[in-house]
Amino acid sequence: MNILVIGLNLLRKEIQESRIGDGAEILEIIQDLQESAEVTLELVSDILTQDKIEEGILKLEPSPVSVWSLVTSSVKPFSIQVSQSVS
Repeated sequence: MNILVIGLNLLRKEIQESRIGDGAEILEIIQDLQESAEVTLELVSDILTQDKIEEGILKLEPSPVSVWSLVTSSVKPFSIQVSQSVS
């Protein structure tokens, strides 16, 4: 998964530097792919962390969280599908 994130980052930089055409739509798609890959990587990490919690190796501590940020980042991947199905 890390290699996917790194590859998308390199591809985005290459498109930005080459300035081929507009490229804005491609860059947006790459950004969305990169964010989805990072969320997936975090999910895998969370699952591994859950195993540590269950084994008593790791303890949880409450911390503030931005609900709006969580909802926004969760909905964004689906907005592409919705916009494509509407067009």
